[in-house]
Amino acid sequence: KYEKLLSNTRRNCGGGKTPWGTWLTCEEVYGGKIYEVDPWGNGFQLTRLGDSGGYFESVAYDNRNVGRPQFFVTEDASNGAIRRYTKLEAVDNAFTSGNNWGILSSSGGTTDYLVINPTSSSIGSFYWSPSISAGRESAQKYFSWNEGIDFRAGKLYITTKKDKLLYILDLDAGIYERSSTESGAFNNQPDQIAHLIANENNSNVDDILYFCEDGGSDCGVHGTYDTETTGLAFSPDKKHMYVSFQSDPGHIFDITRE
Repeated sequence: KYEKLLSNTRRNCGGGKTPWGTWLTCEEVYGGKIYEVDPWGNGFQLTRLGDSGGYFESVAYDNRNVGRPQFFVTEDASNGAIRRYTKLEAVDNAFTSGNNWGILSSSGGTTDYLVINPTSSSIGSFYWSPSISAGRESAQKYFSWNEGIDFRAGKLYITTKKDKLLYILDLDAGIYERSSTESGAFNNQPDQIAHLIANENNSNVDDILYFCEDGGSDCGVHGTYDTETTGLAFSPDKKHMYVSFQSDPGHIFDITRE
């Protein structure tokens, strides 16, 4: 069983979830907006995450400070500024009452924009500016057409499709590193990214960073992991794929289809 929860939007792209279990869907069009969808009956509402509008792609959040969650939004454009939205009011009352529905639609938040300062081709520092012009200028130079985004253990992961790059921002230290996503079987543009295994509050847990590809005739889903993958096997009915990841502790996955 399924039902439609949102309508009359345009070119909805990756989006992302909230800490309280609703879904954020992004319009990837000129003047696009970001809507929050509640699967438990509240319907949908326009949020303040998109401020003046943009070609929005994906959303991630950092809620290590539960009372002041921060949301990060990518924009799939040549000068697509990466936004950080911080809610400053109403959060404490919302979490106390259990009513989180108004957090992203009400006033009392701030939006700033990522600006990076490279010290070499692969590392540098960054800060968040209140100026969207500064954010767009930095995006145009260094991380245009930014797509997938994910947060884990104090670090923000961002892909850019034109230059095929992965940025890893250490949000506490204010430094970043970047590397190419173009290697091996992965030869198209990176799109969405997500972690598997990792606990966002535990920096000691190994994780797999998955990439989706955009463009080309042989797009796939690829995972990078700092260990050995082994033990690939299929069930006799070809509906289960088993794969092991060596780590401490190790993991065995059963991937199924109907």
